[in-house]
Amino acid sequence: VQTSWEELQAQGYKLPEAFWWDNNGNGIVDEGEQLTGYWITKYQLTGDEPNRINAEISAGSDLIKINGITGTLIENAQTNSVPLKIEYYLNGDKKYEGESSTEKYEYKGLEENTTYTVNIIVRNSNTNEYIGAVTKKITTITKIVPDTSTFDKETTFYVSWDGDKEVRTSIKENPPENWFNYTNQEWANIVTTANGTETYFVWIPRYEYKTLSNERTDVRFIKKDITNDNCTQGYKVPEAFWWDNNNNGVHDEGEELTGYWMSKYQLSN
Repeated sequence: VQTSWEELQAQGYKLPEAFWWDNNGNGIVDEGEQLTGYWITKYQLTGDEPNRINAEISAGSDLIKINGITGTLIENAQTNSVPLKIEYYLNGDKKYEGESSTEKYEYKGLEENTTYTVNIIVRNSNTNEYIGAVTKKITTITKIVPDTSTFDKETTFYVSWDGDKEVRTSIKENPPENWFNYTNQEWANIVTTANGTETYFVWIPRYEYKTLSNERTDVRFIKKDITNDNCTQGYKVPEAFWWDNNNNGVHDEGEELTGYWMSKYQLSN
């Protein structure tokens, strides 16, 4: 602009306040205090940005599990002995506050087949200074109910537990409420009693898995229609969940198993 401040004002123009620097601190736009321009910070992306804060997240039918917080910002804080405060949010509501990046936390009492937004914020617990955060959307699964239709109803029983005491209920009746809860690692068991022999079975529901960098295995229970072609990136489905009905060696539509019964052990007289 090649016009003086006074001339611009007379013409009805005005300059944004950002182009004035009050050198003498008198609150008046004096001659020579107008800026030709100014620098403003934008942002900078670095190559390791995706790994600065990360969380191992998995979902069941009624909960979401956080298995630990990792990333370069966590490593830097630990190297500098910075005490951590970790805030856990679900759909914008704060649910819990932890102190360790290795702590495991669970959002419980959730709805089946529902998408939730998980937000985890890491702070310096002494100063409340923001260190970093991670936000992810994750969907709870639909509960897969074990199929007992192929077992003899006269000789097969649901197995549940009352403390250390085994409780048996005929599969002709409704299954006990505490028969299984896979999100809490409580497996569905049955027992068959025939010809003087008792055989126990455990239900293995369909799942996908991957091996993590620390040599741990992350397992996620999934729906029937998920295969190696459309499961979560980096995961795969064990071959045991495919039954080749037509023996053509090809994983055809409809050949995915929701789960299968596996013999645990056998007791004989």
